[in-house]
Amino acid sequence: LAGGFYDVRFTAQGFVTTTTSLQRINGNTVAEAVPMVPASASPGSISGRIIDATTSQSITGSGTVELRAGINTITGTALQTVQSSEGGNYVFSNVSAGTYTVLVRATGYANASKTGIAVGAQNTSNQNVFVSPVGAAGTVRIVLTWRADPRDLDSYLTGPIASGTSRFTVYYGSQGNCSASPFACLDQDVTGGFGPETMTITNVLPGIYRFTVNKYSGNGPLDQSGARVDVYIDGLFRQSFSVPSGSGRNWTVFELNGNQLTAINVIGDQAIASRTPLGSSATASRAPVGSARTSAAQDDSAIIAEAVRRNPKGRTAPR
Repeated sequence: LAGGFYDVRFTAQGFVTTTTSLQRINGNTVAEAVPMVPASASPGSISGRIIDATTSQSITGSGTVELRAGINTITGTALQTVQSSEGGNYVFSNVSAGTYTVLVRATGYANASKTGIAVGAQNTSNQNVFVSPVGAAGTVRIVLTWRADPRDLDSYLTGPIASGTSRFTVYYGSQGNCSASPFACLDQDVTGGFGPETMTITNVLPGIYRFTVNKYSGNGPLDQSGARVDVYIDGLFRQSFSVPSGSGRNWTVFELNGNQLTAINVIGDQAIASRTPLGSSATASRAPVGSARTSAAQDDSAIIAEAVRRNPKGRTAPR
């Protein structure tokens, strides 16, 4: 398909028809899993919290929450608009059974959205929206969320450092530094499902950054995790990536070069070559994780396997 915006419609007997809006950019475009809601003449309700993606705590102020029919529908007249409480709680009542987009606008945060569902004659709760604080100019924030299982997914970010051709690796065992080199950090490591795990880059240096998700432990395959990665640049939402089909523990999501995002969106435990053109050839190295000499084209599985070997979580081996 050519680049651009597409609406995809889903129908099934006994379920409410829904539509998802997709943007085809460069690389692979994968739609998030589409929840199909049983048809019902009885209305339901949607409720949840607005949560700061960097702290996993509810926002301290209130936010404006808008409801629209369909998935990824962030423009047009809202069906309902409500103000959240001071603790970030919101609720939409008397909602027809179906699938919706919940859009949040809160002072000091970039706009954020999630897919919400209303089931007839029920309150569907815990439909939480994770919002990213607006950072200084040039800040990049990467927010990973997923379902209850697999319970522990981990974020890995590799990228250039200012001292030369070597590269850093930020992950749960080496959480980086947002105030000094490498000017990238992991805000927290979530081990009990859902997320969010958030990476922040405060100073984007020349060169290629690569973001990968690893299944550390938990039931079920990575491609059934419902994992989603949202990228914000300069305080604005840039692009969302949904986990694709595939076999393996590693999901190579995207590369970032300056302000350019390049989708990779591949699951596999094999080497994934860089998709971003390099100004000069890069030499892949096998230096220890944490010494920051990994190449943008190096085998992600080797980086991650070495990271886990050196830094197992507690006494529990990954499975």
